[in-house]
Amino acid sequence: MLCMIFPHTLYHPEQNFQARFIVMPTQSGLINTTPLAIQYDRVLQDPYEDSTIGLWDSLLNVYFDANSWIVTPQKPQETNTRPNFVIERLWENNTFIKVIVVEAKPQQQTMEQDHQTDEQLLSYSLNALHTGQQKGQRKIYALRVVGVYIMTYMVSINQPSLTPMVSDYMDSKQHAAAIVQIFDTIKAADVLVP
Repeated sequence: MLCMIFPHTLYHPEQNFQARFIVMPTQSGLINTTPLAIQYDRVLQDPYEDSTIGLWDSLLNVYFDANSWIVTPQKPQETNTRPNFVIERLWENNTFIKVIVVEAKPQQQTMEQDHQTDEQLLSYSLNALHTGQQKGQRKIYALRVVGVYIMTYMVSINQPSLTPMVSDYMDSKQHAAAIVQIFDTIKAADVLVP
C-alpha cells in the first residue's frame, strides 16, 4: 500500500521507503502554464491581495496584449483612492482612454468586504468615466477579482451603477470560455457609444 504525504513525500510503510518528488500544480482554463498554476495555488493560500494582484496582472496582460492595449498596475495611495489596475486602449485619434478598472481582493474576502469592494469599484469607475467624458467616453467596464474569481460589470453615463455582465463570479480555471468571451466583448466594445 502506498500513501502520499502531502506535498512532497511518497511513503511505503511495509518497506520503510520514502521517495521525494515535486508536486506540480494543475493547469486548466486560463491557468495554462506552470507559473500561472503556481500563482493560482498561492492565491488560494495568501490572506492578502498580493498574490491575487500578481495572478490577475499576468492574466490581464495575456488577454489585453495587442498594440492598442496597456495594462497598468496603479500605485496604491494612502487614501486608497485608486484601483489595482487600469486597462487603457489607444483609439484611432491617438488618445488613450481607460476602458477597464480592476479592483483585486484576497481569496478570503467576506461578504461584508464584498459590499465595500462594490462601492470602491463603482467610485473608481465613475471617476475614470468622468475623466474620459472629456474624450467622448460614454461607458467603462469594471472587474472585481476576489482571489481566483472574477465578476464583470459595465458602468455607463446613462446607468451610473455596476451593471453585471454575468450572474455570478467565474473561476479562472473552470470558466475560461466565459471569461474569454467577456474579454472579447470588452475588446470589441466602443466606449464612446453608450
